[in-house]
Amino acid sequence: MKLTRRLRFIFLLSLISVFPTTLWAQVAISPQIFTINLNGSSKTYAFRFMNFTKSPKRIQVVVNNWSMNGQGKIEIVPPTRQSLSPWIQINPREFTVAPGSSQVVRFAIRPALRLMPGEHRAMVFFDELPMPGEKHKKGTIRAFFRLGAAIYAQVGPKILRGRVLRSQASPRGVNFEVRNTGNATVRFEGFYTVWRQAAKPGPEKAFPAHLGRDLASDSLKMPKGMLAAARLPNDAVLPGASREVQLIFPPKYILPPGHYIIWMKGHLGRTLINASLPLQIKPKGK
Repeated sequence: MKLTRRLRFIFLLSLISVFPTTLWAQVAISPQIFTINLNGSSKTYAFRFMNFTKSPKRIQVVVNNWSMNGQGKIEIVPPTRQSLSPWIQINPREFTVAPGSSQVVRFAIRPALRLMPGEHRAMVFFDELPMPGEKHKKGTIRAFFRLGAAIYAQVGPKILRGRVLRSQASPRGVNFEVRNTGNATVRFEGFYTVWRQAAKPGPEKAFPAHLGRDLASDSLKMPKGMLAAARLPNDAVLPGASREVQLIFPPKYILPPGHYIIWMKGHLGRTLINASLPLQIKPKGK
């Protein structure tokens, strides 16, 4: 019995939450997030689809309306007249990209009615299609990819306002419950550091001056007493929504049993974040 199965892998930002820039380091879209001010704008924008494989790729472009649940998972939802997706004009809608080549896909947003103030979103999917005459060996599984890129369009003034309702530290990181009380998507921006409690760094010394530069170059030199540092998670929180956001310590930071302080500094939308959380890691079995 011949086993031929079409599988789709959906890679989404978030908005995300997380949009990977490549699929198995073989195909990519750039950019993966567009943020557009629609106030009187009629510009044309462009994605670039890149094919790094040794075979041609046939692509179909699909636009969907979307939302996000409380766990940060993307959900495709039916559009309304106020949705962004019905008013996005894309060209081309279908194309074939040669090996090692790329294709520019242009789009414009031209609503036929006045969109209400606030944020309007759409997801642009790049779906792989079978090549004409393509055949598969008996017993093989054929996987077709799907890549997603998000469009955020703002009508009227943008209000970036987020609230941290709850935060709880654990040996794996920090779980936040976040509420967006503005009219545009917000994300954490900033850094966190983990210190031994005995070091007592205080807010003025918790973040070395070179932190941002060294994190970008992956060559962070940590002062005595500091055991971990990274950027705050940039998961998207949609307007009017509440969701969980997880700060997960990178695998290279394995904290031994002990007492620690997690310092966080940055902002959520235009809300400043400057806080600390205690963390106790107990020995196994205790």
